[in-house]
Amino acid sequence: MKNNTLQPELVEKSLTKQEFLNNITIKKYSECKGRDGIAFSADIYYKGKFVCDIVEGGYGGELDINAYTKVGKDKYEFDNTIHAIFETINKEELHRLTDMKREDGSFFSYIQDLESLLVEAVDKHCMQKENQKIFKKGIILESEKGSWEKEGAYRCISWANKSIKYLTNLSYMKPKVQEKITALVNQNKVIINKDYLISLGYTL
Repeated sequence: MKNNTLQPELVEKSLTKQEFLNNITIKKYSECKGRDGIAFSADIYYKGKFVCDIVEGGYGGELDINAYTKVGKDKYEFDNTIHAIFETINKEELHRLTDMKREDGSFFSYIQDLESLLVEAVDKHCMQKENQKIFKKGIILESEKGSWEKEGAYRCISWANKSIKYLTNLSYMKPKVQEKITALVNQNKVIINKDYLISLGYTL
C-alpha cells in the first residue's frame, strides 16, 4: 500500500526544501480553538495537483496527513505521492539546530519530517494572507533599525483610515499618494508592500 504512488509525474529525482515549499499550495484552510492550541485543517496541492489533506486537532499531538486521490465516482484510494516527493528532498537541508543545549554545551538538533514541512507551508500561507490584509491599508514601511519597535514591526501611512486601493480610485488623491511614495523612495525607506503598490499603478 505504501508504494501506491498514483501521481508519479509529480515525483522528481531530487529536490531542495525550498523547491518543495514553493510547489505547495494551501486550499480550504480553516481553523478553530482547540484544547491545547489552534486546531486547523487544509487541503494540500503540489504543482496544482491535490495530494492530501491535513488535520491538526489542537490537542498538542501530531499532524494527521490523509493522503488519497479520487480514482472514480465517490471512490478514493491511498496515494503515496506526497511521501514519495518528500523522500527526494536533500536530507542535509532538513537538519535543524535548536536553541536548547545539552549538558556538554552542544545544541540539540533534529531532522525535519513531512509533518513539520507541511506545518511550515501552512504558516507561510497564513502569514501571506495576513500580509495581504495589511498591504491594503496604506503605504507599509519597514521599521528602522535601532528603533524602539519590536523586530518585524511595521509602520503604516494611511489617509483617514481608507484603503490604499480606495484612495487610488480618487482622482484627486492618487497624485498625493504618489508624491508621498516618491518622497519615501528618495529617503531610501523600505516599502514592504512595494509590489502591491505597483499593481495599483504607482511608480517606485
